[in-house]
Amino acid sequence: MLCMAFSASAQFHAELTGGLNAARMTSSSASTINLRNRAGYHAGIRAEVAFGNFAKGMYLNAAALWTEKGGAFKQTYTANYIEVPVHIGYSVEAINEKAAIFFEAGPYFGFGMKGNIVAESEYPDLYSGDFFSDDQFKKKDIGGGVRLGLRIFTHYCFYAGYDVSMTNIAQSADDKWHFHNTYLGVAYRF
Repeated sequence: MLCMAFSASAQFHAELTGGLNAARMTSSSASTINLRNRAGYHAGIRAEVAFGNFAKGMYLNAAALWTEKGGAFKQTYTANYIEVPVHIGYSVEAINEKAAIFFEAGPYFGFGMKGNIVAESEYPDLYSGDFFSDDQFKKKDIGGGVRLGLRIFTHYCFYAGYDVSMTNIAQSADDKWHFHNTYLGVAYRF
């Protein structure tokens, strides 16, 4: 993915980022059902502020991402969120400062923008319609995640991560639904 970024100082970095998601949904009442992963994507901007000499290698990282999540079992669930992850990270330089390995962890805050549920053809009696309707799923999704990656030549980043919902996204209190999202991505920064 072609990315552009800018740098305000040595302590601040911004980047454009994007990649692929493999998301699934889990349900407390469907624990024995094999819910399939659903492919999606994420794209957005990310900002990083280094802690400087106070804690060398540590930084605060926040992003605004458009993220597509979902799952499938008799119905295909598609949910698009604006997601704001806020991570604390640590990077270690290697190979003559031309590469760095980084690790981040922290919460994310998501707000559902649009989504749909489509019943598979062999189950025409199941619900098809708006994912975020009053009797289906909530728009608010709060969770936590980790991200591990490699930065080369200062500007190019390759990463993998995992996020999981901590809140019940179902409208019904009787059933608890959560997202699990594994992702790969690339970014360009300076």
